[in-house]
Amino acid sequence: MKRSKFLNITFAVSLFLTIFSCSRQPKSILIHNWDTSVKRNFLSSSFWGNRLQDWQANNGRLECFNGKDPWRTVHILTHEINNSNKRFGVEISFGLLHNEKPESEAFAGVLLGAGSLDLDYRARCLIFNRPSKNGGILAGINGNGELVIMDMENNLETIARSSASIPGFSFNSEKEYKIRIDAVSKEDYFQITVKEINSGQEITGNILAEHISGNIGLVAHRGNLPETGSFWFKNLKLSGRKIDYFPGRSLGPIISTQHTLSRQVLKMTAQLMPIGDDDPGDLIFEYRTEEDNVWTTSPPFKIDRDGYIATIKIDNWIDTKEYEYRVVYNYAGNNGKPEVARYKGTIRKNPTHKDEFIIAAFTGNNNTSWQSNAFDRTRLFFPHEDLTSKVAMHQPDFLFYSGDQLYEGSPSYPDMSGGRTSMLDYLYKWYLWCWAHRELTRSIPSVSIPDDHDVFHGNLWGASGKIPLQKPLDGVYPEHYQGGFEGHWVQDQGGYKMGPNFVNMVENTQTSNLPNPVDSQPVLNNIGVYFTDIKYGGVSMVVLEDRKFKSAPSTILTEDKIINGFSQIPDYDARKSDRKEASLLGDRQLDFINEWVHDWEDSWIKISLTQTIFANVSTYPDTFKTDAGTPRLKPLEQGVIPKDYSVAKDMDSNGWPQTGRNKALEALRKGYTFMIAGDQHLGSVVHHGIDDWEDAGISFCVPSVANVWPRRWFPPNRGLNYQAGRPDYTGQYFDGFGNRITVHAASNPYISNVYPHELHDRAPGYGIIKIQKKEQKITVECWPRHVDPSQPGAKQYPDWPLTFDLEENYGRKAIAWLPTIVTKGLENPPVIQVRDETSGEIIYSIRAKSSTFDAKVFSPGLYSISLGEPGTENWKSIENIQSINEKGSDSMSFDF
Repeated sequence: MKRSKFLNITFAVSLFLTIFSCSRQPKSILIHNWDTSVKRNFLSSSFWGNRLQDWQANNGRLECFNGKDPWRTVHILTHEINNSNKRFGVEISFGLLHNEKPESEAFAGVLLGAGSLDLDYRARCLIFNRPSKNGGILAGINGNGELVIMDMENNLETIARSSASIPGFSFNSEKEYKIRIDAVSKEDYFQITVKEINSGQEITGNILAEHISGNIGLVAHRGNLPETGSFWFKNLKLSGRKIDYFPGRSLGPIISTQHTLSRQVLKMTAQLMPIGDDDPGDLIFEYRTEEDNVWTTSPPFKIDRDGYIATIKIDNWIDTKEYEYRVVYNYAGNNGKPEVARYKGTIRKNPTHKDEFIIAAFTGNNNTSWQSNAFDRTRLFFPHEDLTSKVAMHQPDFLFYSGDQLYEGSPSYPDMSGGRTSMLDYLYKWYLWCWAHRELTRSIPSVSIPDDHDVFHGNLWGASGKIPLQKPLDGVYPEHYQGGFEGHWVQDQGGYKMGPNFVNMVENTQTSNLPNPVDSQPVLNNIGVYFTDIKYGGVSMVVLEDRKFKSAPSTILTEDKIINGFSQIPDYDARKSDRKEASLLGDRQLDFINEWVHDWEDSWIKISLTQTIFANVSTYPDTFKTDAGTPRLKPLEQGVIPKDYSVAKDMDSNGWPQTGRNKALEALRKGYTFMIAGDQHLGSVVHHGIDDWEDAGISFCVPSVANVWPRRWFPPNRGLNYQAGRPDYTGQYFDGFGNRITVHAASNPYISNVYPHELHDRAPGYGIIKIQKKEQKITVECWPRHVDPSQPGAKQYPDWPLTFDLEENYGRKAIAWLPTIVTKGLENPPVIQVRDETSGEIIYSIRAKSSTFDAKVFSPGLYSISLGEPGTENWKSIENIQSINEKGSDSMSFDF
């Protein structure tokens, strides 16, 4: 029989001195207070508040000024209760922010032993919001003025309570209470004594020793307090040998960095906690090489107080050297005295010397299960250390986060009210991503681009920055929205429902480390853009915004009853849903791509980075109208392929609009571009077709880091041109919109037999893309989250790895050829551009694999070519070349 967590419950009410003499009190190891000059949501580098918008340092204390939501907590980062049998003590003063009398269930006090020591301390910091598993022990005063000890894990079961209120008790804004908690080991349990110092009243409860370890925190629970505020705290003291100190766990005021290096320009985002209005508004950047050992100091960089970021830009960066860097911020500490924060990392030298270039790619960084936003270790995926540590083993040169770095409902419900509280709510969730991934982004160049959930959308059709109406002008929702779908109407109008300031803040926090946008003109409502390109390590990458310019299908297909991207018409034929007036990437991005694909200076290969792929690689049961039931689908036994599934028709994918999709693929294939994306939750490798199978590029959709929406690819039949030995779901298919796709791989969710099942049965993981530049091969790896890649025989998802030649990314069949091109005198194989003399169009550009190249063309006629090394004097052009019918039947030589 399981033992109770608490034993021999006793309590005593006393007005005498504490039973422990001063000589027996353990030595104080932490005294924490706040100066009256400090006012900000950043509490201290030693504290994590749940949530940012709930707490502030103000008036010389910590104030929980959100009285609307229950069980707000502040966790101490730098100290924890160990599992020894030593004693410890906690002392804190607190009071009420306002004079309204709280209900009896209100509580102010201390959280002891939150989470267990085998759980990452960062995960323990998310204990708040409600009683929950591994919740710890509460010790403090309730709304009746009674001293209480409660079990946070077992639905606030009372362990000890005083028989009467504290003498003269009155919870009001003028009254201050001070409690002392002492814990003393008694065989296999601890005796916990809680004493209110001013009155001398105390209670005692006994707790099993195994439950007194973990985080220490402060707790404010409102009861029926008004929304204007809850409780305040000050004069925190910790003492005793059962409390360990971890200074390296401090966080802030600088929480993380991201950077890119392209064309000898360094761009870095330094992300800060919410500093106060009176805190300094700039910081400096310092860097040095190992040989020089002398710090170079930049001029100050301004901090943007919307998102609390500083964008650091250094021109003429010498990228042939490795540098140590530090971001330096001078500010007032919580005691009001000057402090200096330094955040350190490395800027690696540009890996142009490496033949292999490795990209690690991610999507869908959910922190909790879709089923619950309460703390539950079986449903808590943060801080993702099991994943990030494994990614580091691959030694990537570059990181790509394709979107949904956060989910608006995780770990707390989103604040959709707008204004500052919504921005702080975003930052609270964004900081979790920074906290989890900062050891990777600290020294590895990275791109993170926001997707729908990052801007608090379920799905997003940006409609060039439109601000949607909040309800129909006549107040009447279309008939197909009535009956539970009204909430989708605003989103379905297209645009950004959270407003321009919020959107710009989100995008700046995630993308200000990118090279400057190639076309900085904002879209509607002054919402900025970030699409650009990066040249690094001999790889040319284009960063696209495939949400911002996309039309909303419900406003284009007005008769098709579209809700959240799905038609509600039975047996809807989505192949007929294309509209030429519907936008996907928009003209500005398409124009840019058509220039970028022909820019091969210092480049060996081209990669596109987008939120999602240009297809809808998804199926769901025949009974589904939408994929809303996907999270509830159970994983199958390994190898089982159900036959009662149909291809999805989800217009949130880039399978729609078809014309826009084809324009994007036509532009990208001119540079033999390999595509990396996320968003769809299902890992997949697809060769795209426009007019014929595989006449465009190949895409890799990486699996979600934590897959709350486990889509699957279970078409009812094998694909055309099925290859023996491959899974039955591979081959050539038409997706739900009639787009040609050749599916090479899919990481369908199966029973993993790995704990926690709620995570691993949904096929979470990450992608690794290895680019062999000189061999022009691209190897795609798809790794399950639980697999240690350093172990011999470590296995990826069943369909991986896959290797492709660069030339497969323009698989369009040749109708004719140009004479074989032979070059001499170049250090590297030449870049070759082929132009149609009749139309004047450059039909493609590529860096040849060797000094010999056979150029295909798609109709007989006259062509011109330019070749050599772009940007140098070794660049030649020749016109009026007549195509030939047989490959290699003629040749041309060029001597440089």
